[in-house]
Amino acid sequence: MQCETCTREQSITLSSGQQCCSYCRKHLVECEARYLLNLPLPKRREQLDARSKTRGTAAVEQLKKVMEEIFHARRSEEHTSELQSRETIS
Repeated sequence: MQCETCTREQSITLSSGQQCCSYCRKHLVECEARYLLNLPLPKRREQLDARSKTRGTAAVEQLKKVMEEIFHARRSEEHTSELQSRETIS
């Protein structure tokens, strides 16, 4: 299968479930979002502010949206694994 935005083979599944190649902009944004989520909150805010000044608010809003998707996906995975471990113990 080919990537939705280019002619390369799909190799990456994004947090949204979309398929793309590792060269696409969507993958780049998701990698950046994951990096920022792993930073302490004050540093994350500082980085987002710096990106806002260089890229504009629209780009930062898109990045924040992807960060939220990843955050909620992680929370969902944590909740699911916690429930599974409780079932195993019972």
